[in-house]
Parts: sequence; structure tokens; C-alpha cells
Amino acid sequence: MKFGMNKRDFIAIGIMLAMCILSFILLNRSGETGTYAEVHIDGKLYASYPLDQDRTEKISCGGGHNTVVIKDSYVYISDADCPDKYCVSQGKIRETGGSLVCLPHRLVVEIKADRNTEVDAVAK
Repeated sequence: MKFGMNKRDFIAIGIMLAMCILSFILLNRSGETGTYAEVHIDGKLYASYPLDQDRTEKISCGGGHNTVVIKDSYVYISDADCPDKYCVSQGKIRETGGSLVCLPHRLVVEIKADRNTEVDAVAK
């Protein structure tokens, strides 16, 4: 009897892994548009920017720089001098909990929602 893995086993594992990742992403997205973006460098809060004001910020961090753009309530990284530039290709975000990450520069941009808004309903 042979107990090795064949091509079908790898395909099945790949499909299950993809389903798990997709489920995690879909369940953790709130769909709520955020109200501000928090920029963290090395895990420390660097700045907060409202999403309703267009702006471009060049942020020096980790021995380099990232250009964070807020436009039409979306946030994206338009430029970076890191080697892989993965952070630039992550696209635009605006939903609460969304994040952009530049690992070489230890930069994280996360969308937050202002929780101090009016009460929608009261339960008795």
C-alpha cells in the first residue's frame, strides 16, 4: 500500500485552502464605508486623516517613503521606494477594516469608522 499524495490531493487541498481564505475575507468585511484612515508606522499611530478631504501625504518610514493618497473617500498608496512595491498594487480601499500594508517600511494604513455618531435605534 502506498500512502503518498498525488495530484488530486494537492488540487483538493488547494481548493479547500482557497475556500477558507475567501470565507475569511468575506466574513470580515463589514461593507461599511469608513470615515477616516489611520496610518501606523512600527505599530505606532503616525496620523489620522478624514476620508472626506482629498489629500496626498508623502510619509517617510523604515528608511524609505510611501505616498498615501485620499481621493473621493478612497485610500491608496500611489508610490513607494520599497523593492517589491506590493503596497502600490494593493488597490484602493474605503470600507471599515480595510488595510494597506508595506512590510519593508513597516507601514499600515487602516480604515476606521467614527463610532461616536447618532444612535440609529434603541432597544428596550
